Amino acid sequence: MNDPQKPDEDLSADDVSESAEPSNSPSDSDPVDSNEAVQEAADSAQKEEKRRGKLVTWDNLLKVAAILLGLAMLLSALERKFDTLDLLAQIRVQLMAGLLILTSILAFRRKFVWASCCFILSIPTLFAVGSLFIPHTDNLPSAGTDPQYRLLHLNVFMQNHDTRSVVEMIRQHDPDFVCLVEIDTFWSDELLILRQQYPYQFDNPFSYGLGTRIFSKYPIDNYFAPNKPPQMKMGDMVVAKIQLPDSELNLVAVHTKSPVSRTRVRVRNRQIDQISDLCEDIQHPVICLGDFNTTQFSHSITEFKAATGLVDSRRGFGLQTTWPSHNLLLFPLAVSIDHAFVSEAIKIHNRQIGPFVGSDHRPVIIDFSIE
Repeated sequence: MNDPQKPDEDLSADDVSESAEPSNSPSDSDPVDSNEAVQEAADSAQKEEKRRGKLVTWDNLLKVAAILLGLAMLLSALERKFDTLDLLAQIRVQLMAGLLILTSILAFRRKFVWASCCFILSIPTLFAVGSLFIPHTDNLPSAGTDPQYRLLHLNVFMQNHDTRSVVEMIRQHDPDFVCLVEIDTFWSDELLILRQQYPYQFDNPFSYGLGTRIFSKYPIDNYFAPNKPPQMKMGDMVVAKIQLPDSELNLVAVHTKSPVSRTRVRVRNRQIDQISDLCEDIQHPVICLGDFNTTQFSHSITEFKAATGLVDSRRGFGLQTTWPSHNLLLFPLAVSIDHAFVSEAIKIHNRQIGPFVGSDHRPVIIDFSIE
């Protein structure tokens, strides 16, 4: 009987030896390669973060702010040609303040070229604002003279029904003349309580809030609302000739359209041109006051003063912002849109801004004499 075949010992040994050797297949190197890939990704992310960190620096942010404010200031000078830039002209003081702040910060960080550019762009508005603190020589009262009259102007704001605050404020300051705009039939009825204090009144009310009322302690000799084109509705401009003890005063009360659209900006500018034409024809002394819905830095006001020869009563008393007054958060954006322009015979003794009385405007109070 034959024995079973004996396995080949050499081959078995080789097989065992081969099977005992460690495997060099690619799968054994995956953990190492993965760690290297993760490290490379981390290094790449770190380099990208450093690159971005170099871009987003305080200096670069300040430069971007300087470019934006400088561009806005330059564009504001073009509001005469482009109605869409009207808003920038209204906030020229705020743009100037921003540029001056950047000037200081950039100079502190030794960015002198950028600081110089910001300062240069702010110079025209800086001079314009500075001139408001210097009295106009033609309207300075003679030494030792006392004011003869007091005038108060207020846009009551047609949505404001706090008539009590307005009446108390008028009684407290006791002006000789009061001009109120945005008077509707509600306000017209509520203000009848002042008839005893002001026996002479000119009332031109409109239910949609474009009315004007003039109160006077002195006789109103004549009054009228000039004929105007359709874009200037009745109530936007009235004229009252007031008879004083030793002279007379022509009071022009105005309220132009609010520039909430490009069309209304054009209408407002045309209205100011019409007011200018009227003031040129009116006998002096004259005071033209009201809500012009534009600041003293706009081209329309500049041209108005040049054409009429009237002087801003604000001269010598600073900016005296009047709108908006109903929201403290908007105080940094407050602008001067309520004006009073006077002829040479009107001497300004004092000009002040009155208290908050529920309106989005603050009252303007002027003490003056006529020489």
